[in-house]
Amino acid sequence: MMSGAPHLSAANPNADCGCPEEIWIYRNIEVTIHFEPDGAIDAFFDAGDWQNDMTFPPAPDHEAARAAAFAWIDALPTEEEYAATLAKSA
Repeated sequence: MMSGAPHLSAANPNADCGCPEEIWIYRNIEVTIHFEPDGAIDAFFDAGDWQNDMTFPPAPDHEAARAAAFAWIDALPTEEEYAATLAKSA
């Protein structure tokens, strides 16, 4: 899936703890969002050549929690912006 709106790929309970988990594709990044009972989320970002995980503070609902994970991705530079930064430093 190409860039654009987030696309829900899967939604299931976590096999170990039973917490809800969703897998989204957004800006060519696979995001696994693990919803903790206290409203916090653990988000695992996988772009193929790099991975990152973050814990976000509790959110009032799942929609707000998702928005926090997607906002983190939106703050990343695009490939074009990153290439321009590299070109300036060369």
